[in-house]
Amino acid sequence: MTTDELKFQYIWSVIGYRKEMLLNWGIDPNTIKQIPNGTSFNTKSGNVEVTVDYDTDLFCVRKSGIVSSEVTLSQLPYAIDELVNAKEAMIA
Repeated sequence: MTTDELKFQYIWSVIGYRKEMLLNWGIDPNTIKQIPNGTSFNTKSGNVEVTVDYDTDLFCVRKSGIVSSEVTLSQLPYAIDELVNAKEAMIA
């Protein structure tokens, strides 16, 4: 298994514990992809990318040009939730 595959699985193992959030995000399962260092997927409000740095065990979440970096393991589902549910007016 490659490092990228391991990171993909690691991220989904973390956010998979918050099933109520996953349902709220409106993820299109057909868009879930492995990307370098993480995963990307489409939600009800746009594309989300999540990457992890194994050296620091910190995550980076991106959506619509907004970046939430240095996200800890326990913060990850909440950081994604915040970006997915942000008002478009606040993002622009």
